[in-house]
Amino acid sequence: MSTVTFGQRSSPFLAIRTLLQLAEDEAKAYPNVQKVIYQDLYVDDVVTRADSEEEALKLQQEAIKVFERGKFELRKWAPALLEAVPIEHRTTDNFTSDEPQSDYTKVLGLKWEPNLDMLSYLLRTPGYIS
Repeated sequence: MSTVTFGQRSSPFLAIRTLLQLAEDEAKAYPNVQKVIYQDLYVDDVVTRADSEEEALKLQQEAIKVFERGKFELRKWAPALLEAVPIEHRTTDNFTSDEPQSDYTKVLGLKWEPNLDMLSYLLRTPGYIS
């Protein structure tokens, strides 16, 4: 079988195990990407950081190479990294705005504001109606 059938009990395990195998088989030459796969991956989201935009661009290009070897297409990027991504690999509905002055996207079920590099969440108490 060459694809994971979603909805099966084993699907989350198989998807994550596939990515770990990708790190072992294909990312040996890219230790930073290997580290991202082992430490900064949550189901199908990669949330990581770099010390500079140049390092982020290098990590991005290396990650694209490694993930392509496993037939994974990375599509959701911080705005500063979008110029290096082909248009057909960009998600067009990345950023939504519930608040007029804030551009954010959802990452791992949290709200991420890339311009401020801030994660936040909404806490609803019992009986709260929005």
